Amino acid sequence: MKQRSMKNVLLLIMLTIAMLVCACGNNGPRVEYGNGSNILKPKGEGDDEEYTEEDLPTLYIFENVNKSANLLSFMKIGGSNREFIYSYSGQTAFVTRYGSYMTVDGLNPGDVVELKIKESEQLCLEVKVSDHVWLFDDIDKYDINMSKNMLTVGSNKYYITENVPVYKGNEALTVNDLTGNESIALYGYDKTIISVVITTGHGTLAFTHTDDYEGGYFVLGNVAAAEITKDLRMNVKCGTYLLMVSANGMSGSMQVTIEDGKTAFINLSSFVKKTEKRGEVTFMVSVNGAKLTINGKKIDYSNPISLKYGVYKVVCTADGYDEWVRYIIVNSKTAYIDINLDKTVISNDDDDDSGTVSGDEGN
Repeated sequence: MKQRSMKNVLLLIMLTIAMLVCACGNNGPRVEYGNGSNILKPKGEGDDEEYTEEDLPTLYIFENVNKSANLLSFMKIGGSNREFIYSYSGQTAFVTRYGSYMTVDGLNPGDVVELKIKESEQLCLEVKVSDHVWLFDDIDKYDINMSKNMLTVGSNKYYITENVPVYKGNEALTVNDLTGNESIALYGYDKTIISVVITTGHGTLAFTHTDDYEGGYFVLGNVAAAEITKDLRMNVKCGTYLLMVSANGMSGSMQVTIEDGKTAFINLSSFVKKTEKRGEVTFMVSVNGAKLTINGKKIDYSNPISLKYGVYKVVCTADGYDEWVRYIIVNSKTAYIDINLDKTVISNDDDDDSGTVSGDEGN
C-alpha cells in the first residue's frame, strides 16, 4: 500500500521488540590479568595490521588520581595484578587517543592508556589514551550473559570475564554489578572487552494510586512505555522526561526527573484528567490482510479510527512477518501512521535468543 506522510503532528513513540541472536565468544583471544603473560595483541579500529609482542606497547588501565599528592594509579594489562602508582608534574603530557593535548582532568577511570615513565623518579612523562584499542562509547542497549562470558551489542558479541574492571565515576565495581540497563562505554580489542565504564546511572519509576488507571498505558519520553499495573516499578536511565498517561477515558502529562539510585513516585490521580478530545488516526499497513489490535482489541482499520487523546498499544501481525508493536500518543485531530512489516528471517543459530527493548521514532 502506498505510504502517506503524516498531515498533522502526532507524537509517536515506538518501542519495538527486537530479538538479538547471541553466540558464545569463548573461542576468541583473551585479555589476562595478573598471570605473568601478556597475550594482548590489539588492533586499531579499521586497521588490519597485527601488532607483534616486540612492537606492542605496554597498556594500563587508569584507575584514579590523587591531586593533593600528584599521584596516578594504574592497573597493568597482563604481567601483574598489582596497582602501579606513579607521580606526575606540570611537565607531564596528557594526550588524547587522537594526539591532542589535555589536562589530567581529561582522564577517566577505565581509560586504557600508554605510559612513558622516568624510572629513576617513578615519574610519568606522558600518559596517552591508547589508540591501539577500540572504544565504543554511549551504549544504551546491550545484553550480558556471564554464564557464556559474553556481552552483546546489537549483533556483535564480545568476550568478557569477571576480572574485567568496571568503573562508575571514581567507584570501582565488578562485572557482576552490571544489570544490562546502564549506559556504558567499552574498551577492547578484536572481540575481547578490556574495561567497562558506566556513563549514566539509573533510577526507578513507580506509580501510586493506580486502581482507576490499571489497564491503561504510559510513555516516558523515548525510553519506556508499558501497561499500567499495580505496584509497577521500572528501572530507567537518569534524566528528565515527559510522562504521558492514558486510562479509562483519562489522559495527562507531566515532567518527571529520574535520579541515580532514587525512586520517582508518581501519584496518577494527581494529574490524570478526563478528556473528551478525539483524534482520527489512519493506519497505512504495508501487508494486505494484516491484523491490527489497539489495547488488545481487534480493529477494522479500513477507515480512520476515532480515539480519545491518550496512549495506546498497537500490535500488527501477518503470517510470515515480524510482529509490529508500538505505543502511540494521540494528541491531534487527524494523523496517518505507516506500518511497514518486515519479513521474518529464519535463523539457524542454535544459541538462545535474548529479547531486548529498543526505541525509534515513527513517521
